[in-house]
Amino acid sequence: MGDFLTASLIWDAALAALILFVVIRSVRGGFVSSFIHLLGVAASCIVAALTAGKAAAWLYDGYLAERVEQSVSDSLREKLEAFAGLLDRIDPTDTISAAAGDAVRTMAVSLLTMVAFLIIFLLAMLIVRALVRLTRSVNRVPVVGGINRLLGGVLGAAEAFLLCYLIGMAATVLISFSENRWGWLNTAVVQKTYLLNWFIQFEFPV
Repeated sequence: MGDFLTASLIWDAALAALILFVVIRSVRGGFVSSFIHLLGVAASCIVAALTAGKAAAWLYDGYLAERVEQSVSDSLREKLEAFAGLLDRIDPTDTISAAAGDAVRTMAVSLLTMVAFLIIFLLAMLIVRALVRLTRSVNRVPVVGGINRLLGGVLGAAEAFLLCYLIGMAATVLISFSENRWGWLNTAVVQKTYLLNWFIQFEFPV
């Protein structure tokens, strides 16, 4: 059973389930609702992309930087105590701490940017969902309702594609951030997938 439920299979199954869910929901919601939802997803991505980096830097510099830098400095000083005799004339700890602090800040802000992107995206989607609910009465109109649902399925497929593409981008960033060390998400796992690997490799024609 463990050999069957590999990480690669789980990733593909999750993406397939997501695609199926979005398409079915869009068919039920109809064209108008799906159109608003698709625009909402795109707008939420843009808003999150424009604000996540600034929010992450503000959070780190305002609330985390001092604690992290102090922790790094203390750790370095402890490790350099063994060379106390060499430090009588020079004290490179501050310089090393500053360099280490910059490196830590880069990694921390990158991770916080991803978290901020997700939070901002989800908050924006709550507003989109509220707008979608206002349009569902269109499906009750005879004839129009049937066409509305059919076109909704088409837009649902487009939305599912966009979501899977974003997941592929996030997976690429996480693999790079983890230095390919995570057993459940690494280059080898991705190469054994079909859907996830396809979305990661996909490039929009320019």
